[in-house]
Amino acid sequence: MAYKDNFSPRTSQLIRPSDGSLVDLLDSIGINSAAAITDPSASANAVALLKGLLKQLQGTSDLGPSVMTQAQKDIVARAVENIVNTIGVENIKMFMPLWEQSGAKAYDLFNRDLTFTVNGATLGQNGPCGYCMGFDGVNDYLVQDSATENNTNNDDYPVNDSADKRAQKIRVVAIKAGFVRLYLKKLGAPNANCRVVIYTNSGGLPGAPVTNGTSEKVPCSSIGTNLDWRGFYFLTPPALQKNQQYWVVFEYTDTVLVDGSNRISWGIDSAGGYGEGGAVYTSGAWSSYAQSHNFGIWSDNLVLNTDYSVITLAKDNVPSEIASRFILRASSIDNFGVVIRKVDQGYYDFVGNDGSTRAAVMYLFPSVFTVYGGTFSVANSTGKVEGYANGFLKATGDGTALASQARLAHPLAIGASMNSQGVLGGYWSGLIGPTIITKNKLSQAQMGIISNELLCLRKYGVAA
Repeated sequence: MAYKDNFSPRTSQLIRPSDGSLVDLLDSIGINSAAAITDPSASANAVALLKGLLKQLQGTSDLGPSVMTQAQKDIVARAVENIVNTIGVENIKMFMPLWEQSGAKAYDLFNRDLTFTVNGATLGQNGPCGYCMGFDGVNDYLVQDSATENNTNNDDYPVNDSADKRAQKIRVVAIKAGFVRLYLKKLGAPNANCRVVIYTNSGGLPGAPVTNGTSEKVPCSSIGTNLDWRGFYFLTPPALQKNQQYWVVFEYTDTVLVDGSNRISWGIDSAGGYGEGGAVYTSGAWSSYAQSHNFGIWSDNLVLNTDYSVITLAKDNVPSEIASRFILRASSIDNFGVVIRKVDQGYYDFVGNDGSTRAAVMYLFPSVFTVYGGTFSVANSTGKVEGYANGFLKATGDGTALASQARLAHPLAIGASMNSQGVLGGYWSGLIGPTIITKNKLSQAQMGIISNELLCLRKYGVAA
């Protein structure tokens, strides 16, 4: 069976360019283009993505020669299509195949702006849905990339007065900002709250706050005495335009016990290696300096403010180990956020957060590939979160009705935990394959279909 026969006309959900290239692409893989072009909401960018998908599954991409048989490639291609059709492309927030065989980046199937940096993970491992990645349980992980950031640190600058502010000019980006992280520490016991505000650039200094550019508040008391990463999220993501520059501004929101002995400091690179400098607001005026503050800004790609579901294919190489190991985690300001993990009591759970941590326990599984999943419902109190294993609903956790997921303020880590101070740990020991986040609560039937497709090659023995 040729690969081109594997895509049904429903593949047209994925692509809708305006330049006619869709017709050529669909015809080239054996699809009746006249019947297939039916969905006006899909993106032209998906043409290039689908071409890349074809090359990767056919073993002709720049990733190197494939060791999969043609029959296996065909089965995986069909499985990917069936998963997309089951979820609906409009409901997919993230689809990370994790099938890269070289390089230092992992790419989302549909969104080229959503990438992860690979830190040590072994690429091109065999799994029941084609290739996957291996994690050593020591320091291997993937982390969601920022739009721009500066991590080089050798000092910090204080914000000494409640009316003072500090700012960092950012390189040109074109995103809707989901959250910002700053490298902060406290001295003494400042009791004020603080926040981030994104300003326009005016003559090389901060100008005015942008629309929706004021973050939610963070208590200064929650910030530690050593420099660590603190996240600030936006209720409505502000739009940053590609033809403008902006400033990330740190400020206090009230005047409760803030002075030279009780204040927050923001980390810097004194060499200004980021290429854009900082500024300070004091005595009612801004002045600039060459040093660069430590910060990062992430898009709204993984903002979870509706119902959602998470599905991942993973294998635990050390199932007898009683230790906390994370398949994935994205943290909110001071709570778990979103988690699939093996906990130190020896079972697995899916964790969501509606202001309090809500967990659904999935029990212990042997050293075989397993599809782990979880769903989160905004409306529900009973069954707020659900935990799945291989398509079977294993447990539920109750929560608060009409409460959304606590907003994420740190990047998603795969193969590790990143906590609310930006500290990595709980490294996964084993394999991880396709990892998906949806914009809706999947049904039990959908979870079953997706799980079956992710285990599509198990009859070949690769899932052992």
